[in-house]
Amino acid sequence: MNAQLVATKYRSPPLNPGRVPRPHLLRRLDAGVQAGQRLILVSAPAGYGKTTLLLQWTAHHRSRTPGENIAAPADGATPGAATDCAWLTLDPADNDPLRFLTYLVAAIQHASPASGAITAALLQSADPSAVPSLLAALTNDVGSTSHHVALILDDYHV
Repeated sequence: MNAQLVATKYRSPPLNPGRVPRPHLLRRLDAGVQAGQRLILVSAPAGYGKTTLLLQWTAHHRSRTPGENIAAPADGATPGAATDCAWLTLDPADNDPLRFLTYLVAAIQHASPASGAITAALLQSADPSAVPSLLAALTNDVGSTSHHVALILDDYHV
């Protein structure tokens, strides 16, 4: 991926050890995923812990291995299969479609290195008119993997 990218945008921030556990919310996220929901929106006013909740959820799912059968963890999340979790923290500059796609592919590749390779190569010489074909390439790239990737768009409201 491009060395000019700011890695902290596509890597999840550290999880605060003094966080407030919210097992009921983790279970609701898990229930949505298990029900086959393709989009889950976590919305609340600033300071309510949306980012922390998603960090807790991704930390739990990153630590699992497929087929692992254990009791519910102390954080209250529902046991389930490991999930690759791509994290992208958005800012106003991401309204530029090429910039957004570049960081989106970086986030996906950080979580699942086998995903997004074709799109990453196409982005190296892309211009704004290429956005529709880049989206098609990314859809095909991600769709060709044999596992799920959860995409977290933090600060989506910007």
